[in-house]
Amino acid sequence: MELQLVSKSSATADHLEDQQTPHRSVASKKQDAHEAALRDADVEIHVTKPTYLAGFFLGFTLQPSLTFTCLFVFSVIVPIAMELQGSTYNSNWLASSRSLAVSIAFALARQMSDYFGRRYLLMFGQGLLVLGHIVGATAQSLEQCIAAMVILGFGTGTTFILYPGISEILPNKYRPYGLAWTELNLLPFTTLAPLIAREFVARATWRWIFYLGIITGVISLAGTGVFYFPPARPIREYSRRQILAQLDYIGLFFYVSGLTLFLLGLG
Repeated sequence: MELQLVSKSSATADHLEDQQTPHRSVASKKQDAHEAALRDADVEIHVTKPTYLAGFFLGFTLQPSLTFTCLFVFSVIVPIAMELQGSTYNSNWLASSRSLAVSIAFALARQMSDYFGRRYLLMFGQGLLVLGHIVGATAQSLEQCIAAMVILGFGTGTTFILYPGISEILPNKYRPYGLAWTELNLLPFTTLAPLIAREFVARATWRWIFYLGIITGVISLAGTGVFYFPPARPIREYSRRQILAQLDYIGLFFYVSGLTLFLLGLG
């Protein structure tokens, strides 16, 4: 009899725990959209305004990183080179140097963001974008403008981690909207950017491209700093020094040197 009573009480306790656990789980997921995004939970999620604003500014980062570099600068490379040095010699490096820097930065940033977190790495990339546009806006030689494009390339490659950044702060239901907003930043200028850039050259100066890059870069950096607080998931099994020591520096060297030589051959 005593054994039967104990088994009944144990079963009753297990039943009550099974009933209470789902409610606690749903409640916690309703309160924390980050947790739901990480677990891919298909439950009703309350996404706060700061989370929406974080997604907005992450997507807006494509303005200084792609719109006012690829879509605008690439359209007026020849006028820029002619004004700065009177010829188009080496002007192809305005595009090639940026492409090289983007590939290097993205190869490093996507792995480092998993180790150290995305917030500060993303803001570092946005800071590079602002710096690159400042260097470009004040360029007095083609070499300085090429240096600006290199800095912008490193900034662009680093900020590409915004894509997983958006996915990890939004639950499944809202991720398509967040990623669609990101690409929507490019839509108005995919056709109009060359026309607008030519108008800048004809009626004002091509430096306005970089001025607009500075403005949009500062906006995205400030908004990210205020609203973007992703879940902290850096890998903690190793120290930062151990993580840096494990990077494939030899492979990175051969990758950079091989790609550089390839681009030199094309030029």
